[in-house]
Amino acid sequence: MLKAVIGHSEDVDSYDAIHEALAQCQQKLEGHTPQAGILFSAIDYEHPVLLAEINKSYPQIELIGCSTDGELSSLLGFTEDAIALILFCSDQIEIKAGIGHHLQASPETCAHRAWTQAQDKLTQSASFCLAFPDGVLGAKDTALATLQQQLGLTVPIYGGAAAEQAEGKSTYQFYQDQVYCDAMPILVFGGEIHFAHGVASGWKPIGKPAKVTKVEGYEVLEINHQPALDFYRHYLGTLATQSREFPLAIFETDDDKFFVRAVFEVDEQRRSLLFGAHIPENASIQISEATRDDLLDGAKQSVAQALHFLEGHTPEVGLVFSCAARKAILGTRTKQEFDLLQSFADGQFPVIGFYAYAEICPVIPPAPTRLHNGTFVTLILGSA
Repeated sequence: MLKAVIGHSEDVDSYDAIHEALAQCQQKLEGHTPQAGILFSAIDYEHPVLLAEINKSYPQIELIGCSTDGELSSLLGFTEDAIALILFCSDQIEIKAGIGHHLQASPETCAHRAWTQAQDKLTQSASFCLAFPDGVLGAKDTALATLQQQLGLTVPIYGGAAAEQAEGKSTYQFYQDQVYCDAMPILVFGGEIHFAHGVASGWKPIGKPAKVTKVEGYEVLEINHQPALDFYRHYLGTLATQSREFPLAIFETDDDKFFVRAVFEVDEQRRSLLFGAHIPENASIQISEATRDDLLDGAKQSVAQALHFLEGHTPEVGLVFSCAARKAILGTRTKQEFDLLQSFADGQFPVIGFYAYAEICPVIPPAPTRLHNGTFVTLILGSA
């Protein structure tokens, strides 16, 4: 048995908001005691108050979460200044939490500590993992690669990087009753559980394929042995300075499957491009573009994929992780992204999620988990 209940409040007072969300959850728990939970919260709430009240209600709960650039749920739809809480109950599945610190200074140690902490509490084999690393600080891709090694390739990682609305300020991560920066909380699901994900963006590659030929850290210096900025300007001209709206499509294999990396900064002096995660040398890339309709089509594809790959199992809960950049581009049409998901769910199962600074999932299982930008990830948990 897997049961998930959701609470969602827009009350501006932290104490009142969490009690409204807890009351909504309690109404649907039907006497069950949750063993785990996730809290998504706007940046301006008193997060210690939120966490303290959840732990007061459920002292044994395995609780994680993070700050957001927008919240999503089947209760209130899309919100920007709210809290959203999901609680999980099961008599067969184990759900255990862990956290790693100092993501920026030592991403490998951070990932190892988070997994070890969760693993020590598990008595069943891990099935999948949720992760919410700091979205501003730290080498998220390195930490996720290390976590994937610890879990093994058959255990996928999903989630999103913690976010906020002020662009570039601190993000927060939650573990039990504590608030952190520069950390990565995880929630590991162990035992037999049915799940499937979909990942799509709506971005469409344009121009000729190229090769990344010189990289330093997160900075791409050369593409096709020419300055990376020149490559962008060849296609975009002066629009190259707005390059977040024209991310790179990174192809892992010879087929048409790719993940997206957004340009964070342009260095005019070095004629280079700075990304939020590593792009390997010799990677095959193309510039990509998308209209608002394309982005909405991507969200629709993501949900449809997840439901298809659930292969007949009954959906019990959906989790969605969308990119803050999508929200910025969609503007007043952001609500439509979640409405598409709601139309698929049709009220049959609860849904929760948030707008993140990066999205986390494999491109195609059992490939390793990747860090994405500009992407819509749908994860659906089901029962037989």
